[in-house]
Amino acid sequence: MPWHALKAALGTGAAAMLLTGCVGLQLEVAKDTAGTGDPFGSQLYKGYVALSQSEYDEGDHIDSDYFADRAIAAAGGATTGPQPVAERRIPSEHVGELMSAHRELSEMLAEGSEKFPKLAAIAQLSLDCWLQELEENRQPDHIAKCRNDFAFAKDALAAALTPPPPPPKPKGPVARLFEKFTVLFDFDSAELTADGMQAVNKAVMSIDQHGVRRVTISGHADRSGPRKYNQTLSQQRAEAVANALDANSSTDLQGMIEIMAYGETRTVVPTKDGIREAKNRRVDIGVIR
Repeated sequence: MPWHALKAALGTGAAAMLLTGCVGLQLEVAKDTAGTGDPFGSQLYKGYVALSQSEYDEGDHIDSDYFADRAIAAAGGATTGPQPVAERRIPSEHVGELMSAHRELSEMLAEGSEKFPKLAAIAQLSLDCWLQELEENRQPDHIAKCRNDFAFAKDALAAALTPPPPPPKPKGPVARLFEKFTVLFDFDSAELTADGMQAVNKAVMSIDQHGVRRVTISGHADRSGPRKYNQTLSQQRAEAVANALDANSSTDLQGMIEIMAYGETRTVVPTKDGIREAKNRRVDIGVIR
């Protein structure tokens, strides 16, 4: 039975009252399932458990069970690819885009799941999330996030699977390449905004496509609060960016990241004490090759 038909059947009439007695139990089963150790399957397992928990918390126990079952399968080594589009009742205007996305990812997964398991898993999980949210079609922000996460992961995976051209032979001393990315924060916050996450994703793509020797992460604050508080806030911002880089990059960054916090001592826009300035609430990412 197609997934949308199953949901419709379980959601209507007195039959639903009888059938849903066991709905919503698979999440706990999934949490207690031991993985096989396969890198791609392990990443899928963690991601599907998170999706199952999210749907469970929203009261959608049917989709929670679906994602939990996918987690259990991934833990056992049964990595079957993203959910077929036909299994969901998708608004007709989105079907073509999703079919193309499904086809593109499926073509990359055979090689990508082995060479870049973390990135491949993010792409598959985001596509399944996108399908589920579009079928519900109730939370535009959730739909947009899943779609954007998929687009980033798919493009990054495609780039990672494309062999780079051979570098030209150096004619003299080789200089270290350096790229800088700036992540801005809201006032009195260490939470990454959508724009901030885009800057992180640009750094991730640079790292994954071109390699890296070291990543410097420098946290900063404006001068609107006490100096000691701003020092702590700049540290929290730097750690938030470091965690986002590590979570989204297919490169193993362990031992490569150097975190520094400067508080309000290195503002890019000079201000008097107590003045808010958006450009000073930042984290600078330095990519060194």
